[in-house]
Amino acid sequence: MQISASVMFRLNSSQKKVRLGIWSAVVFGWSLFFGLRAILPEPGTVREAVAWLALAPAVVIFVLVMAVGQARFLSEGIDPLQGKDPHFVVVTNRVLSNTTEQTFIFVLAGMTLIALLPLEKLGAIPALAVLFVVARMAFWIGYLRQALLRAPGMALTIQINLVLLVWCAITLAS
Repeated sequence: MQISASVMFRLNSSQKKVRLGIWSAVVFGWSLFFGLRAILPEPGTVREAVAWLALAPAVVIFVLVMAVGQARFLSEGIDPLQGKDPHFVVVTNRVLSNTTEQTFIFVLAGMTLIALLPLEKLGAIPALAVLFVVARMAFWIGYLRQALLRAPGMALTIQINLVLLVWCAITLAS
């Protein structure tokens, strides 16, 4: 079976919705980054840079863990082995799992960058950390509303991690 190029590149309504969400994340997310960059303090020490980098995703993971625990406690899903988790718990567990994976990349790339760069070049770390929190919250809220609406938060998270990874690669290559 052969698929023509016009069919292959025609987007259905769900794909168009996801694409719009991704572009919204690009515009909103990076506008927010530059706003945050202007108002957040620059790290005064390497320790402060590490603290910004580690604390932001730790807060997100803590909030997600607490949300799952509270929702289970208040529902028939109190015993997770019974398979009675409400939709909120199922979605939040998926978000928690993905956030843990994305945090791993964020922290490893960020720590690499902190190890490679002088302190005066680490001013973007606080803004990236706060933007990471915003991206993960957008992912969670979108996912709770409708699975396709997780796209903006996921796209922004991937962009943040890509920026850190590319920044590390460029720094190592120079």
